[in-house]
Formats: sequence, C-alpha cells, structure tokens
Amino acid sequence: MASKDGQKPLHIYNELYGVLAEYFPDHRSAQKVFNVPGFASDLGKSHETIYKALRSDRLHIGVALEVLKLSAERHPEMPIYWGDLIRFVLPDFLKFSDPALLPDG
Repeated sequence: MASKDGQKPLHIYNELYGVLAEYFPDHRSAQKVFNVPGFASDLGKSHETIYKALRSDRLHIGVALEVLKLSAERHPEMPIYWGDLIRFVLPDFLKFSDPALLPDG
C-alpha cells in the first residue's frame, strides 16, 4: 500500500504489532511479516482500521473484543487475553488502578 504522496510506507513495528504477530502466527508470511489486510478481513474490519491501530499502538475496545474472539476461535491452545491487550485499550490502566487490586499491591 503506497502512501498519499506515492512513497512506499514504512512498515510499523511496535508493541501492538508484536503482540498480534505473536498470537496470530497464521497471519504471518514466510518472512514473518504480519498480514494486516488478511487479519483485518478475518476480523470483519477494514485494513485501514487495523493500520490505524498499529500506527497509534492503540486498540478501540470493540476491535480488541473482536481480536479476543478470533483468538479464542482460531487458537484455543494459546488464546490472547484481556491482560495482553489492556495496555493498548487503556494505556493508563495501571497508573489509575487501585493499588490494592494490583499484583504485589
């Protein structure tokens, strides 16, 4: 996919990309590149929705829920959990959580 100015876009490698690539190995190419359009299609989302999430390193809660469902369906032996995604949905979750409810709290 080319950018608006016609230049080849830089590939996005961040924490969210790493988590999705790890938990969805069937969406990686032989070169280990994550297939965003294929993943988006399986989620029933547009590829731009997933690229936007990857660019921002953030997931909307509805997209996160679809990721969880797809993982449970496709990879029940190694599903992704809310704990794996919460930092992308609520980045300040731990900062504003009750310390008594946190591990080691």
